[in-house]
Amino acid sequence: MKHLPLAVLTFIVTLCSSCAKGTSPGNAGSTAPTNLVFTATVSSDNNGSVSFTATATNANSYEFDFGNGIFQTSATGTVVYKYPASGNYTANVVAKNIGGQVTKSTQVAVVISAAAALVWSDEFDVAGAPNTAKWGYDLAVAAGAITSCSIIPTG
Repeated sequence: MKHLPLAVLTFIVTLCSSCAKGTSPGNAGSTAPTNLVFTATVSSDNNGSVSFTATATNANSYEFDFGNGIFQTSATGTVVYKYPASGNYTANVVAKNIGGQVTKSTQVAVVISAAAALVWSDEFDVAGAPNTAKWGYDLAVAAGAITSCSIIPTG
């Protein structure tokens, strides 16, 4: 019993010293990330989607700032963000690890365009006259003859 406290103390000191910073394999990234490469690829269909890719040596995580107040963190360095409006944005990424961080920026020009679509009433897909509750007729009569006829939406 006399040596039990000494054995427990030795065990605790050994355990704590084996977990010291910089000695475990999990702390391989104890120096700040380097070689940060940041790219942005704007979608060609003008829907506002942009694919961001960041790579850096010794980075454990990446924090993306899309330049409009929205942030997203990624462990892989790859995110896709859909901008809500056209414009020129300055996107930033911060590559981080326990030893520090490094930042890089890129300019992103986003164009969002909506294709104009012609919408037809389902009434024109069936045979017969259009629904008179939704459509009115405009007939121009001159000297007893109809000179023009048009269908006008009522609401």
